Amino acid sequence: MNYPANVNFRIHKMTFNCTCTECGKEFERYISKESIERALYCPECSTLSDKTLSQELLRKYFLYIPSTGELIYKLPNGTGKNVGDTFGHLGNHGYLCGYIGDKSYLVHRLIWLYLFGYMPEQIDHIDHNRTNNRISNLREVSNLENHKNCSVSKNSSTGVNGVSLHRPTGKYRAYIMVNRKQIHLGLFDTIEEATLARENADIQHSFHQNHGK
Repeated sequence: MNYPANVNFRIHKMTFNCTCTECGKEFERYISKESIERALYCPECSTLSDKTLSQELLRKYFLYIPSTGELIYKLPNGTGKNVGDTFGHLGNHGYLCGYIGDKSYLVHRLIWLYLFGYMPEQIDHIDHNRTNNRISNLREVSNLENHKNCSVSKNSSTGVNGVSLHRPTGKYRAYIMVNRKQIHLGLFDTIEEATLARENADIQHSFHQNHGK
């Protein structure tokens, strides 16, 4: 592994000499191998820490491109990224995320802070594409609203949200979850009838039109 020039391993086994990405001051701290390539800030600066992360600071370091939904670097930052490089990587959860200082952030939440000046409760990706961070695809929602625009479950036996095969009768059962309570919508001879019943229930209970898509 090629370590950046701002890390010196010759103090003792657990502590390294680092150079502050913000002010250039040398300071001593413990960092893991996983954090060596991130931006490092001395205690006096910590300009992009949890406590000081703000719209102003995001706009100082990054530029948001609405047409692509990307955050790109405006300034060199000691992490191996160049001006114009895209911020973030694909996480195990399917969302784009990246480190600012020592903390990992979801890119879509940073974009919301960048544009509107505050962190929302939750953000919904309208088209269910977790990497599409164009502002036209993001909306601020409550936890309840977020659950009303979900992709079809991977465990669905029919490929239709809220429709399953009722084995005792051989018919199709339609149901919907509202406020954590399951509502039975009926048994139907065909999957098309059950799907229609579920779609009508989605409208009745104000589910998003993309729910189950």
